[in-house]
Amino acid sequence: MTDKTSLFQQALDTPISFTSDHRWLVLRSKPRAEKKVFEYLKQNKIQSFLPVRPSVKKYGNRTRINEIPIFSGYIFACCPYPNYDSIMHSSHIAYPIIPEHGEEAGLVKDLNNIQLMMSQIETGDLVIRPEIAVGDVVQVKQGPLKGLSGIVESWKDKIRLFVNIDLVGQSLSIELDSSDIDVER
Repeated sequence: MTDKTSLFQQALDTPISFTSDHRWLVLRSKPRAEKKVFEYLKQNKIQSFLPVRPSVKKYGNRTRINEIPIFSGYIFACCPYPNYDSIMHSSHIAYPIIPEHGEEAGLVKDLNNIQLMMSQIETGDLVIRPEIAVGDVVQVKQGPLKGLSGIVESWKDKIRLFVNIDLVGQSLSIELDSSDIDVER
């Protein structure tokens, strides 16, 4: 990689919004090839989003911090519509998951929520879990995550907020103070 910017910072800096001639979709990579697909897309000037988190490993006296994908096997890309063939030339892409016309708005909102949660990764406990389907839908009313919507699960004295990514069947969670959220009706 010629660019020295970390994958984490690149993910935070990726603008995620609708455009008239491009659509967001999910790419399923072959095992352990997410970063290779991300580099392929970057080299081909295709806007992409690879959410990563730091992973700290200790080797004796040395500590190494690696950036690992939050959603193993998934990369998000904004591709020319309707010609998705331009992205399928990488041998590291298994297949695309193309959202139905009504689903793209939800995907864009979910990706923006992921970015918002990633921005708080140093101050909160970010956990990856299988998709959560139960609980109240809430919105954060104050603090740096203001406006974030998700599903809540009570945990000890704090609230654990889940944001589902329906197209990949997974969710993210972060621990918040219960006074920071309101239940959506």
